[in-house]
Amino acid sequence: MNDENYTSGSDPTPPQSSAADPGFIPACEICGRQDETLRLVILPYVVSLLVVTFRRAWTGLWCSRHRNERRVLAGLITALAGWIGIPWGFIYTPKALISLAKGGDQPADENAQLLQQLAEDTLNTGDPHAAIRILEEALKLKEDAAIRMQLQELYSRYPLSITEPPPISPWPFVFGLGASIIIGLSIGLLDHFITALIGLVLGVEVNIILAILSWVPLVALIFLGGLVLSEVLQWVIEKTRLQEMMLSLVFAAVAALITLYGIPQGQLFGDYLGDVFGGLPFDSLFDFILTTGAVFTQGGLWYLLESIQSGLLTDWIYLLILIVGGVYFLWISLSSVRETVHWLVRLDLLQGETAIEEEKSTLNVWGSIAGIVIGLLMLAALFGGRGVALRGNPEVAGYIERGDLLFAEGDLDGAMVEFQNAIRSAPHLPGPHASLGWVLYSMGELEGAVSEFEEARRIDNSWADPVLGLAYIYLSQNENDAARREFEVAIALRPEPYLLAQADYGLGNLAFNEGDLESAVSYYQQAILQDWELQAAHMDLALTYFNMAEFDKAVEKANDLIALAPDWGAPHALLAMAYHQLDDATLEERELAWAEDLGSEDLYSLLLLASAHWDRIEFAQAEELLKKAVEYYPQSDQAALSLSTAYAGMQKYDRALDNLDPVFVRDTDPAGGHLAKGYIFTQSQDLDQALAEITLAKDLDPDDWRAYRDMSFVYFHQGAVQEALVAAEKAEGLYPYDSAIFTNKAFAQRSLGDIVGALESAQMAIELSPKYDLAYFILGVCYLDQGEHMRSSEALRMFLSLAWDRAYVREYISQAEAFFAQTQ
Repeated sequence: MNDENYTSGSDPTPPQSSAADPGFIPACEICGRQDETLRLVILPYVVSLLVVTFRRAWTGLWCSRHRNERRVLAGLITALAGWIGIPWGFIYTPKALISLAKGGDQPADENAQLLQQLAEDTLNTGDPHAAIRILEEALKLKEDAAIRMQLQELYSRYPLSITEPPPISPWPFVFGLGASIIIGLSIGLLDHFITALIGLVLGVEVNIILAILSWVPLVALIFLGGLVLSEVLQWVIEKTRLQEMMLSLVFAAVAALITLYGIPQGQLFGDYLGDVFGGLPFDSLFDFILTTGAVFTQGGLWYLLESIQSGLLTDWIYLLILIVGGVYFLWISLSSVRETVHWLVRLDLLQGETAIEEEKSTLNVWGSIAGIVIGLLMLAALFGGRGVALRGNPEVAGYIERGDLLFAEGDLDGAMVEFQNAIRSAPHLPGPHASLGWVLYSMGELEGAVSEFEEARRIDNSWADPVLGLAYIYLSQNENDAARREFEVAIALRPEPYLLAQADYGLGNLAFNEGDLESAVSYYQQAILQDWELQAAHMDLALTYFNMAEFDKAVEKANDLIALAPDWGAPHALLAMAYHQLDDATLEERELAWAEDLGSEDLYSLLLLASAHWDRIEFAQAEELLKKAVEYYPQSDQAALSLSTAYAGMQKYDRALDNLDPVFVRDTDPAGGHLAKGYIFTQSQDLDQALAEITLAKDLDPDDWRAYRDMSFVYFHQGAVQEALVAAEKAEGLYPYDSAIFTNKAFAQRSLGDIVGALESAQMAIELSPKYDLAYFILGVCYLDQGEHMRSSEALRMFLSLAWDRAYVREYISQAEAFFAQTQ
């Protein structure tokens, strides 16, 4: 839908002035000014509201000041609000902007007549020089014989009004080209800060919404920049009275291209200023000067190359806007200069001074243009070395871009080759070394990764990225103190927010591994504040809440992650696990189906989906997912240990033991390997061998709560009840969030005659895991000890509904079934 209720210059009857009235004296409708800048003008603007587009216009007789104010305002309204109408906004907005760029619709006949009448009135008041200026402006609007005759008559009567053109000075041209640089830089800087402000308000980094919201002000800024540029160029031509058309057009084209290049230059310079004020370190004042010079002279080229190489739709649309902006700058610059030169030539013909043009030397004009261009090229050459050091040469940049793309696609071998090529081409750059380090880390080649990270750190010890790489390697090797030290070093370097988020996330993982879940939550939350799009932090925050039995919060955080990554299966699998504990079968089934349909094959998704099926006693599905995890991630101890544990629970003990061989060969988590072995021997009821393996694990890592939990279980079934209680309490002190710990503690307390304590421990176990079968058995038995048959019956029925056949548990199943047989 569109509304065409406005008067345009294409109408057959444009607004009529009162110039035909002999008593009418033209003047600005706002300030009453009467000079050669008066124009009767129609300024269109467009406003859209999704499916409705309104076309309106301001019409009036204004001086240049008030006309330009309305022209700019109409342009801003159109550029900002005209596009958002389907489909007419995309049709009428460019037409309105083009009309405004030309100065609006200025009916030539009416304006010429107005200026003639104003000139006559000015002449009658005794100001012939002003009258001449007014008629000269009228001649610019329209080639009219009457105006020419009036001007010739005034020139002959007042010869002093004909000023002798001065020699052409290069300084107005220098000023014009300098102004072109400033206009382009201002557009780029303003667009950068507007985009940053939008991102700050919306709380996003780079996405399609932010890109669209930043395109609209960019179009508006380009439009306004073109208006200012045309006024500057017109002033230069009028100031120098240059009448050589070819030279004038070359000058205009150079100015337009410089303005266009200034836009990406200003945007990158805005990034650089943010880094400088954010604490970007420099070795010395000379280093700061060299770096600033390189960014100032080459930043636009870097920005354009990055946009071209990124392959992102948003960047390609940005480039399209720049191309359209370049065409607009050339069009408005060439048009403005051409019209001004034609006007000057006509005036000189009237004044009879055409011979003067031949006497003027234009050598200094060509020299000024060439000087500006050569000066810019010399500056780029002067700072070129620092530019290559900062960004790398194009060949190296290509290797890095391709390596980053392959790494993101999961092609680690291809990414490794590209980063190795980059290192061979530019071994002095830290970036390729660090990138290769991350690739090797992802491939499990930790020794090579450490070497690359250390080399990147040696080249630039103020960069946090390689420090974080080393920290994560130490974390994967369970060297917690070394990992913590490196994470803290990275934070002390005051890195960019996304790197700071990675440091906080790493500290969260460290706290999680140490059983300090409250600190882990705090670190994950801080990481998310630094970088909302850090998906792993959202995932691990939700998982931590799940382990703390805060299932509602786990659901909330998992849903936050789904909004951020709707195609990732891991949060859906975690939701299925949470809804299982919350006993909401409908939502559990929905999320489980969703996770399976998404088919995510990352390690997170495979392990969590396997856990969700295991909770539902769907062992075959869990086994297939864990086998896939081991196949896809052969260097992952977590995948291997999870599959071994599952085999033990399924009573496939030989397979469980065989699956542990790679873990011990890698020797990256020997304690975890011995714990898994202990669990296998426990399930196969070889308790002495189980205790030996668990003890080995405890000796390797005395703070591993899992060792004390499993030791408590073995001690109890060996009859060492007091030792079982001590081990359970030790595990509880290290990690008070595991249901099995409190269940083991309850069994020991009951055997030692502490029924009240056993009840409390059993209830805590159920609070931590409402679906843990053994917790309900010991709870039921304790209630039976107290003579509370109703509660005992409820707990034991719940136990039978949850229990599945495995070592030791089958004995408890028999006892529960016997209890109900006796009570019938």
